[in-house]
Amino acid sequence: MKHRRRKLFLLLLVVALFALPFLRPGAVRPVTRRIPRYRDPDLQQFEKLELRRGNHEDLVVLVFSGGGTRAAAFSYGVLEALRRIKVRQKGVEVRLLDEVDVIYGVSGGSFTALAYGLYGEKLFDEYERRFLKRNVQRELVLRMLNPLNWRALVSSGWGRSEMAANLYDEILFHGATFADLDRAQGPAVAVGATALR
Repeated sequence: MKHRRRKLFLLLLVVALFALPFLRPGAVRPVTRRIPRYRDPDLQQFEKLELRRGNHEDLVVLVFSGGGTRAAAFSYGVLEALRRIKVRQKGVEVRLLDEVDVIYGVSGGSFTALAYGLYGEKLFDEYERRFLKRNVQRELVLRMLNPLNWRALVSSGWGRSEMAANLYDEILFHGATFADLDRAQGPAVAVGATALR
């Protein structure tokens, strides 16, 4: 009897796996609009800076390195410290964080840079819970083990990177675009990334 149940279970599992592609539409990688002509970024790198931050005597640029969640946590700690430290400028007490003009981030540091650029002060209420203290790696593994995602994972147009990007968007960015970042009132934010085909 046990042998027959085991065979039936395996048969149902195989049928379910083969039927899955017909039950779920194929996953496709979102395609970024092609850039018809390259423009030298050095020519426009800081062109909006004065409009966004006003006139400062000094240009303050933060650069957050990569290193996964540790880099994101370190850069968050830097922002917290700059938020607490106050200095006198022209007789007025200001927070050092308010004097930051540009934040540049790479890899793990880019999560904090982008989140601060999008959310400003709200970052200090939500970022730890929503991202830093969350077991993102575990969530990604569970998504990869979910049979509903297997077809997408083996397709040529979608993979683990897209799965991770979807998770980051769900828990941190909520569909925000670079246009949203540009509309924010905080410092200018730039991030480094590599696009491979």
